[in-house]
Amino acid sequence: MSITATRAQRRQLERDNAKLPRELQLVPRHEWPNPNGPQRRVWRSRDYLVQEFDAPAPACVRLSVNRTILSGDRWSDNITWDELQDIKAQCGYPMADAVEVYPPAGDVVNVANMRHLWILRERLPFAWRKTPAGSVPHGVGGMSADQQGRYARAVDHFADAKRFAQQAEIAAERGNTDEADAFAKMACEAASSGALEMGHLF
Repeated sequence: MSITATRAQRRQLERDNAKLPRELQLVPRHEWPNPNGPQRRVWRSRDYLVQEFDAPAPACVRLSVNRTILSGDRWSDNITWDELQDIKAQCGYPMADAVEVYPPAGDVVNVANMRHLWILRERLPFAWRKTPAGSVPHGVGGMSADQQGRYARAVDHFADAKRFAQQAEIAAERGNTDEADAFAKMACEAASSGALEMGHLF
């Protein structure tokens, strides 16, 4: 899939990227080009765009990752293993196994410079481990079913907290102190709920 962009549009994209932090930030749904799209969540940073989609078992979600600069008529490529590992963690799945798929030649679909990580519900039986076999419970990233549920809820709470905090900052910059205070309170409550869920994991 080729991307047509003028020189002015490419320069504007570079300027927009430079304004963003290096760490991924959750993008509020109302800011998506299509708020009714199939994505569950979207993150953006100076270097990456990450979109999260539902995925069938044995995966729980798929993360689609691309760089935010153009190389010719496609997104720039060469995302490293370390970068993908860090992106997986930033999106809330540091304890989960993830896989990329290298299909049979007849099933190859390569229309864009994007990488796709399928986050798995269970730990892979053939992966190298620093932890001895049997020392962790089953489930997403080595968690039991109950821990998996709590972990997922914690991730959602922390994502909400970050989103509310960002909205509080925007409201404060606009001089709307009442709205800023309301969002700040919501951020604290969401963070507390996330911490409570995480506390039950240990």
